[in-house]
Amino acid sequence: MKKIRIALSVVLILAVCAAWAVQLAGVGNIGADYNRYVESAEEYMTRSLYQKAAESYKSALQLKEDKEIRDAWIEAGQAAYNDGVMTKGQFADTLSEACDIYPKNAAYWEMLMELYLQNSDYQSAHSAYAKSQRAGAKSEKLTELGITVDYSFSASNKEYKSFFRSPDGYYTLQDEKAWGVMGPDSEWLYECDYQYISPVSDDRAALYVSEKGQRIVDGSGVVQAIVAEPITLSRAVSDGLLPVCDESGSWRYLNCEDSTYGTASYEDASAYRNGIAAVQTSGVWKLIGMDGEQVSGQSFDDILLYGNGDYTCSDRMVASVNGRYNLYNAKGEEVKSLNVRKADVFLNDYIAFQDDSGKWGFMDADGKTVIEPQFAEAKSFSDGLAAVSDGTHWGYIDHQGRLVIDYQFLEADYFTEDGVAFVRSLNDLYYMIKLRF
Repeated sequence: MKKIRIALSVVLILAVCAAWAVQLAGVGNIGADYNRYVESAEEYMTRSLYQKAAESYKSALQLKEDKEIRDAWIEAGQAAYNDGVMTKGQFADTLSEACDIYPKNAAYWEMLMELYLQNSDYQSAHSAYAKSQRAGAKSEKLTELGITVDYSFSASNKEYKSFFRSPDGYYTLQDEKAWGVMGPDSEWLYECDYQYISPVSDDRAALYVSEKGQRIVDGSGVVQAIVAEPITLSRAVSDGLLPVCDESGSWRYLNCEDSTYGTASYEDASAYRNGIAAVQTSGVWKLIGMDGEQVSGQSFDDILLYGNGDYTCSDRMVASVNGRYNLYNAKGEEVKSLNVRKADVFLNDYIAFQDDSGKWGFMDADGKTVIEPQFAEAKSFSDGLAAVSDGTHWGYIDHQGRLVIDYQFLEADYFTEDGVAFVRSLNDLYYMIKLRF
């Protein structure tokens, strides 16, 4: 019995040894195949046979993962792509596989994003950047590519002679022949089919002029009043009054109910807001009520108006007294001392200001400087972006002060919450840009 157990033990030992021998032989064969694939790939590269080199490197990697060989495979794929013998999709698959295996390797993500951007595939680049951030990949170049993608935009080929923007991003636009109204999302409320349209009020009311006459239309499209006298320049209608500029350049208020003008005329005049308007007489600005009487004892050197003629946004206006700009409420009461040389309008975000050196920076609504003065010109932030100038061209920065859209425009306006802005390049006409993401 003992002899039988010994014999069985010997058999088992021999079987294990045989298995190990087979396995070692297999490993040896894999190693030999791996080396043969790598040597073949290197030889193909010297002969500029990039596709064959890539296939050989791929075969080697299927046997054993190695970062150095992975890099060589990508190099071969890049050469094949540059030589026109590998498609963008094939090379993207090569890079994507590398990103999956080495998710924290920023260089692989950079190459993949650059490939997408070269082919204007912004959606894929945006998706790749999001994946790289979830994976924890980090580099300065990767961040720059992410900014490029996140703030990429499309540009409309439709051009306009002029536009007026309300604080909440509604546009009255004039093309070569007529006027229309566009919302913050770039959708048309009214196509450019009108002889004239006034700027839009906060409740979407406006004056529409066509061959059928002149009508005040509310935000629901209901005609509220008929205006008898022809009008070619005005501000937004509000509280039943329309600020109108006549041929002499004087401003008067038209009562929309009976088409009669008030007796007073002004050098400039805002739209009414809750029964109060800002007007300029003899170079001085003041706030008046519906009866034309001054409602505040405070007079101003300047009150900044918005594109549609409003003088306030969210119960805040920017105005100057004794040459210094501060933040006031709609009744003319100071709510925050900015004490700056110049400023831009307030749009519920950082306010652009010019310091005594002539440079522009940004402060918050509490008067705290958040981006130091450094720009030749600037406009206030709107929905996270602000237009800034280097003295020649305009671009856009984010809240960190990073230039996210390069200096490239001759003029640049505010962004809407839907990523729409109007800019100008080369000529005196404006066109729309829209952020992709």
